[in-house]
Parts: sequence; structure tokens; C-alpha cells
Amino acid sequence: MSRAASSWCGDPDQRRAEPAGGGKTGSAAAAPGLWTATASDPALDSTDDLVRGIVHRTGLGEGVAQMIVDLVLDHLRRALLARHRVQLAPLGVWRVQPRMPATTWVDGQRTVTPRPDVVSFRPAPRLTAQVNRDESGPDGPA
Repeated sequence: MSRAASSWCGDPDQRRAEPAGGGKTGSAAAAPGLWTATASDPALDSTDDLVRGIVHRTGLGEGVAQMIVDLVLDHLRRALLARHRVQLAPLGVWRVQPRMPATTWVDGQRTVTPRPDVVSFRPAPRLTAQVNRDESGPDGPA
């Protein structure tokens, strides 16, 4: 479903008013800055913070925002558990990588110990550039 098609506010009976001059409701174009972070945004420490941010920025009900966050995170988790590569272009790529078994010698005997797979994350180049630019400030690195 596209953003334009999902332009309801929590309850399907509560439709958003169309912006002046017509246009798509529920899209980033209809609400400038809707999906961009600002320096005044609080830190994102939990899914509850994410839900509150969605409620604050979109006007969706808390229950709907919680359901959306849960669905997205569950979908990502299931993809990783199925060993699929997950790419979210603005953020980066998550992958499950197998690790080689550990080989040790105990009393002259070779022992092979399996090691668990790990989830790796590779940030998108644009995200890395933005983080480095934000940390260095307007005058460059300190």
C-alpha cells in the first residue's frame, strides 16, 4: 500500500483534511519535514520512543503506530531468521554471517567448537557521510 493510499489517522473514519491547493494526503510532500530528523528530536532508545515519534509526527493513534512498528520489526526479524539480506536504502544492510568453528587443542586432541552466526550491519555510505558531517560540525572536525 502506498503512503498516499494510507492517509488515515488511526481510525478509518477520521480522514485527514486535504492540504490547501490539493495534493496527496499522508505523503512526505504534503507534510514537509515529516520523515526527517532534527537536532531537537529526542534520542531513540526503544520501540516506545519510535511509536511516540510516529504519533507526534503523523497524528496516528498510539495503537496504530504501535502495530506498525511491531509489524515492521517483526518482518525484519523474520527475514534475518530466514537468513535473508535486509537492505533499507537510507540506513544500510543487515546480514546473517556464519562464523568459522573454533579449533582448539586439548591434551593433544583437536577439538572443534561450533560458533554461533552473527548479524552484521553495514551502514549506507550516505548515512555514514551524514553522521560524520554532523559530528564534525559546521567548521569541520575539532
